[in-house]
Amino acid sequence: MKGQALSNAVALTRLLTEEREDVLRFLRRWLDRAAAEDVAQSLYFKLIRVADDPPIENKRAFLLRLASNLATDHYRSEGRLTRLREDIAAWLTEAPVHPDTHDVVVSQIELQRMSAVIASLPEQTRRIFALNRFDGLTQKQIAEQLGVSGTTVEKHIRRALAAFGKARDGG
Repeated sequence: MKGQALSNAVALTRLLTEEREDVLRFLRRWLDRAAAEDVAQSLYFKLIRVADDPPIENKRAFLLRLASNLATDHYRSEGRLTRLREDIAAWLTEAPVHPDTHDVVVSQIELQRMSAVIASLPEQTRRIFALNRFDGLTQKQIAEQLGVSGTTVEKHIRRALAAFGKARDGG
């Protein structure tokens, strides 16, 4: 194997193994120790799937950029979960609100209208919209997960939003 270049994936995973402590220190700029370990593990799984074309010239820069991106995704995801937990806690501790009958009827009509819109969306549009709005995935993450282009993801999200807008406007 002498003289033969290592694949991107092999070279990057070796680099991660060799520089693991530096990478963890880099990740701890944004994350606590446990989260940094989780992101480093995710980083490994991303690296083993890196393609060889095009060849990566600066592997260390690539490794740190990917680590930074994963740390950012983790931080955002944790922020969403924290806000959700806070909202649920506030909702559970608030005094019960007794809306008047009119508000209940209007809310039920709105819920039925939105449910009908969701049911009317094509399966792929419904799935992409749910991954984006309910699971909090970025358009790029959805494209990678589903094996479609970013443009396709954007088109489906726009289609769903247009359907909701049309329903809201009475169309």
